[in-house]
Amino acid sequence: MKKSVVRAVILCAALAGVILCVGFISIQTNYTVQPDNSNLAEQTARFLQHKTASPTAEEIRIYDSVSLGKERYVLMELLQAGEPSLGMIFLEQGPNERYKIDHVGWGDGNFRDTVVSSDQQDYFVIGGRNTYFGISSLKVEVGGQEYTLAVPEGDHFLVYTELTSLGENTYIDWETFTLFNRSGADITDQISWN
Repeated sequence: MKKSVVRAVILCAALAGVILCVGFISIQTNYTVQPDNSNLAEQTARFLQHKTASPTAEEIRIYDSVSLGKERYVLMELLQAGEPSLGMIFLEQGPNERYKIDHVGWGDGNFRDTVVSSDQQDYFVIGGRNTYFGISSLKVEVGGQEYTLAVPEGDHFLVYTELTSLGENTYIDWETFTLFNRSGADITDQISWN
């Protein structure tokens, strides 16, 4: 009787060890992006190579990032045939403090935006090019509420704001989207959205 109990305990301990090893290996192989994004361009290229409909990038340029809870959003440009496409990389933090790429989106235009939830809070995240535009703030209506976001100086920006009482209404009213320069003048018509 005692031998069978000892065998069962040893078997359970061995099984637990195998499960822990598999879990550890899985975390190490899936969560490969360093916390400082230092290897993000390389990992994004590798991620895109494994997607059948994804393009082959000549170069991936990483810009600003925003971390909200366990998620991180990174503004990037994907260079193909000499043409840059602005995009966003969506990352998820793992137990090893590193990140894995959840998905990547890109396309034409000067801006990328998304509405996301983290820790039961909704956020509006927007990034864009600002090399020649001089954007210092923007105003947008999301879910019927108006939000104004300051845009830092630089060639590219990625900013976010908490959304209040969004509920099911994640509608972004692009008719109200307005861009302002440093002196507060409306420069929306001077900048191409697409």
